[in-house]
Amino acid sequence: MSSLRDMPRGTVLQVCHVVHDIEKHVNTWVRTFGAGPFFRATFQIDGHTYRGQPHRVNLHVAVGCVGSTIVELSQPADDAPSLFREVLESRGEGLHHYWIQAPSFDDEIARYAAAGCEYVGGGDLPRMGRGAFVDTTRTLGCFTELLELNHMGWSLLDQMHVAHLTWDGRDRIRPYPAF
Repeated sequence: MSSLRDMPRGTVLQVCHVVHDIEKHVNTWVRTFGAGPFFRATFQIDGHTYRGQPHRVNLHVAVGCVGSTIVELSQPADDAPSLFREVLESRGEGLHHYWIQAPSFDDEIARYAAAGCEYVGGGDLPRMGRGAFVDTTRTLGCFTELLELNHMGWSLLDQMHVAHLTWDGRDRIRPYPAF
C-alpha cells in the first residue's frame, strides 16, 4: 500500500461532515458504507484565525476511512463561533468540507484566492503541520480544506488507513493514535 500522501494533485482525500452526535454518525457511516474504524479525539488548538479574528479550535472529531477516502466527523465542543458552528447553524448537519490534495500549500491558497474563494481561517496543527479553509460554498456547496502535513501528520493518516484495510468490524470507535 502506498501512502495517501502519494495521491495526485486534485484527489479528494477527505470528506468532512459536521454533526451534533459523533457516535450516531459513526454508526451510520459504518452501517451504510463500511467505513471504519473511527479514531476519536478532542482538539483544542490556540493561535488559529476564523473570519479575520483570533480563534481557539475546540472540536470533537472522529476520523476513519472508506477505501482510500478519509471520513471526518466533526462536532463543535463549545458554543463559540467557528467554521463548524457556522455550518450547523446555517444549514444543519451534513457536508462541511473536502480536503483536496495539493502539492504546495501557499500556492493553493493563492490559486483559490485568485478564483474568488476567500481564505476563511486556519493555523498551525501542533506536531502535524498547518491547515487552512477556503470558501468554495458558491461552487461546491461546502468549504475546501488545504493541509500541509509533515511526516507525523501523514504517518497518522497512514496508520488509520491501514487500520481500515485490516479492520474486522470490531471496536468501531477507538482513541486517536498517540503522536
